[in-house]
Amino acid sequence: MKTRFSLAVLFSLAVLYPHSSQASTIQLPKTGMTTCYDADGTVIACSGTEQDGELQLGIAWPAQRFSDHGDGTVTDNLTGLTWTRDARTPGPSQCNPGGNKTWSSALSHVACMNSYVYLGSASWRMPNINEIRSLVDVTRSFPSLASGHPFTNVNVIDTASNHFWSSTTMTGFPGLAFDIYMGNGILGSTNKNDSLPVWPVRDGTAGAIQLPRTGQTTCYDPASLLETSCVGTGQDGELLKGANWQNPRFTNNGTTMTDNLTGLMWPAADVISNNPPPECNIMDMKLTWDDTFIKMACLNTQNYLGHNDWRLPNFNEMSSLFNREEPSPASWLTTSQGFQSFLADSYWTSTPNIVDPLLLTARAINMADGTDFTASTKGLYFVPVRAGNYVPSSLLTLAFSGTGSGDVNSNPAGINCSSSDLSCQPAIFPTGSTVILTATPSLSGFGGWTGCDSVNGTACTVTMNAPRTVTATFTTLPPRVINPRISTSQGYQTLQSAFNAALSADTLKALTTTSQTEFIENLTVNGGIQSPYNLTLLGGYESTFNTITGATTIQGQLTIQTGSLTVDKIAIR
Repeated sequence: MKTRFSLAVLFSLAVLYPHSSQASTIQLPKTGMTTCYDADGTVIACSGTEQDGELQLGIAWPAQRFSDHGDGTVTDNLTGLTWTRDARTPGPSQCNPGGNKTWSSALSHVACMNSYVYLGSASWRMPNINEIRSLVDVTRSFPSLASGHPFTNVNVIDTASNHFWSSTTMTGFPGLAFDIYMGNGILGSTNKNDSLPVWPVRDGTAGAIQLPRTGQTTCYDPASLLETSCVGTGQDGELLKGANWQNPRFTNNGTTMTDNLTGLMWPAADVISNNPPPECNIMDMKLTWDDTFIKMACLNTQNYLGHNDWRLPNFNEMSSLFNREEPSPASWLTTSQGFQSFLADSYWTSTPNIVDPLLLTARAINMADGTDFTASTKGLYFVPVRAGNYVPSSLLTLAFSGTGSGDVNSNPAGINCSSSDLSCQPAIFPTGSTVILTATPSLSGFGGWTGCDSVNGTACTVTMNAPRTVTATFTTLPPRVINPRISTSQGYQTLQSAFNAALSADTLKALTTTSQTEFIENLTVNGGIQSPYNLTLLGGYESTFNTITGATTIQGQLTIQTGSLTVDKIAIR
């Protein structure tokens, strides 16, 4: 039976797609330190020192830290990032490569590299401060890179040129940007009008770890230093590279705080303000480096705050407390994250300084501005840390193939990507956990999964016993609706596109409904390209559009604004 509609047929449908992703606990890498030292810089046995060289906490570096691809690019197998082999402002001749540039000019230089698809890529960027700092090996100097690295033009005689730009602005002083000194791996800041080299980076493959975001979300005009739109700037605040932070970032346990990004547990207040055991005689938070280890041992003997595994944080652990969107890490922790006290001052780490013999004893962190330095025997503050709720985790990387399109979501949350999303980020899941990825084709067919432990239709199950990579394949579907007047072999994937190209009195034929041929769209009949507009829509056809074998389902809203529509074998829901 044919039915003629002379009024709008209205209905509504709510289709919910999850667009938020829950961040996961990241794993910090080892610093690279493997030896221990006394206050005079003499190598000592590590046993019982609790120094970084004894504990060596964090994810181990790959046996082959860097892979030289022989095409001018190098991949860091720890982070998965791909760098230019030439560290000093490389690029095509049209971009005036080499030498030092102001911060603004360095950003423009990277944009120029992309416009010429330098080394086969148009996705180079100036690294954010977490990315450029991830290259540092604290046991080496000039340059502070792992032994056997393949990079060129890293170390030069000009000391200033051993500093490298980052895309991260020093919030509070927007005329400055953070930089790394590759002479000793120290993180500092430089006036944006000064000239430094830029070392381009781009996304590569899945690494042993995933770096976290810096926290910076604001961009700054290089001339006025005022906040500006991030679009097209190439700044850290626009690109937001790295793993998402947990929300909330910290869990308040009363006397302790757990960092939900790293799993580390910190005291909620400085030791003096947070029930210090009288047996430890902690009268001043400023201690020499050696004394901090003595006091830490006493805190553990006294089961401080209910735990006996406190230690001095290493260089990477202490740096994990930075939020580059805020001028002062200490102020951010106390004003918005729940810490009762955290001094905007300098703090020891357990990582010795062995690259500057005249600047003993250890590496220190400035919690006032987020920089670091090497300190001698003078007294600095200290803060204990412990493993807390740290859960070992592994990286899951999603890839797409095929000519079709679609989305993939994970359960538990972490991956929510479209095949058109060129920046789909890997996600971190607890080691040993099970992740189910579900593919949803978009006007396409699903061609299957590779890399899964098991597959059930569009669902892929993966056990995270190691870093994993899975691939979803989407295929192009044949036409779902045709207009025989135009063609019997070429057609349309949506009813609306077929209607928009139709003339009055045309008859459209639609495929019978299957799991991949249901029309999920809101359809408007409004006159097409010819008026009056009187169309016929026939549903239920098999793939050759010659025989009716069923009915066609439209899931959405149908509105007739002008003209008329005659339908047969059409179900609307």
